[in-house]
Amino acid sequence: MGRLRCPAQGGKVLLAGGYYESSAELYHPGTRKFTPTGNMFSERSFYTLVRLTDGMVLAAGGYDSFDSVYLSGAEIYDSDTGTWSRTSFMSHARAGYAAGLLGDGTVLVAGGERRLVGQSTAEVYHPTSGTWTKAASMNSPRGYVTGIVLRSGKVLVAGGADASRGRAIRPGERQVDPHREHALAPVLVRGRPALQRNGAGGWRTKLIRTQ
Repeated sequence: MGRLRCPAQGGKVLLAGGYYESSAELYHPGTRKFTPTGNMFSERSFYTLVRLTDGMVLAAGGYDSFDSVYLSGAEIYDSDTGTWSRTSFMSHARAGYAAGLLGDGTVLVAGGERRLVGQSTAEVYHPTSGTWTKAASMNSPRGYVTGIVLRSGKVLVAGGADASRGRAIRPGERQVDPHREHALAPVLVRGRPALQRNGAGGWRTKLIRTQ
């Protein structure tokens, strides 16, 4: 899986990780050029970047192709210094999940897979304390699932796959309240989802320019 992309400060776009990759770089729309920036602590693929309300970027979980391990660690990118710093670990290692920024500034992660077993667990990252708290699990294990935050603040989730059962989750869509049942939300930029289906059966992040 290729690098993940996420809007950064000043209209720049952060690209980081991928198969056997811990390096990162910034794309400058004004000059249409890339410049290197600080490397992540871990090689990561099948993970998600989320821009926080203070402009920092969260990278959590994923798969380390070099060591062939699923990750629970997380780190934060500071675009002012161009460096990454470690933050607390998730309760569950997971890859192929999706994550999103909720209205209160926290970050929800849910689903994903580990060793081809679909996950139904969810947890919330709190940027102010740098800690994770457990959230209610989804009703079904869902790997490579997507979702979107609605204007009401509820989160719509749909589809996904559970390889341990040898089937895809049927696309029965529903609305959930993130304050009562934490479900899945991808990165949103100005109300638009920042995840797209790719041709390999996975998900990729859309390149979206900020103002």
